[in-house]
Amino acid sequence: MPSYARLVPRARQMFDWAHLLHRQIYDVYADERIPPEQKPAVVERLTDYYLSNQALAFSSAPKSMALMDDAYYSQVFRRELPKFNGLIWAYHWLQVGLYEPLIGADTPAARKAGVGQTLARFWSMLDTPPDRFPELMPMTAAVAPRFTARHPRAAAIFDNLHMMHDIISDILRSERVPRDLKRKTIEAALTEFRDGSKNVMTRSEWLEMAEMMGGAARMGGVAWPPPTR
Repeated sequence: MPSYARLVPRARQMFDWAHLLHRQIYDVYADERIPPEQKPAVVERLTDYYLSNQALAFSSAPKSMALMDDAYYSQVFRRELPKFNGLIWAYHWLQVGLYEPLIGADTPAARKAGVGQTLARFWSMLDTPPDRFPELMPMTAAVAPRFTARHPRAAAIFDNLHMMHDIISDILRSERVPRDLKRKTIEAALTEFRDGSKNVMTRSEWLEMAEMMGGAARMGGVAWPPPTR
């Protein structure tokens, strides 16, 4: 991605910093050497460390969905490239969904099986694209309710990260953003998403957003356990 990295290096850095937090949390919950009762505190310390880098950290306050859906350039990417957009939403579902079996299953064997089930559901989304892709951007509170209840700051960070993916895709794709203004427009969005003092939802609004938008099923469904047939 050399052209993209040269255009908006801060975007690449912010994505890398947030994805590092993702991987660290996976490692904590997958590491059977860490006592289960200690894992939540470890993740909260990792989240503190993530947020301490104010130049690169997404806010832990859930930002308004209007920033993604109601700008003058919004939604062009999903309209014009539905398969590509659906693939992005599917792997965002997987990114947060993997936490559910790691947190919710009771034994190492059950956690391993749960991860396998979650991966299988992800791959099934890709069988006949775009038929089984999420219809809406998966929100962490809908897809991973256990993780959200235990780590609301990290859950909001990941929702903000995923909204920024959509926003940048729209800016890059939209002909309404002149080529010579794309960097400036993306930088303004990055600044907005590091700021937790404006354009934010309340916790209750954030938790209720999935139902307001048609339910978790439209976002790929709760990740784990798999639905019964």
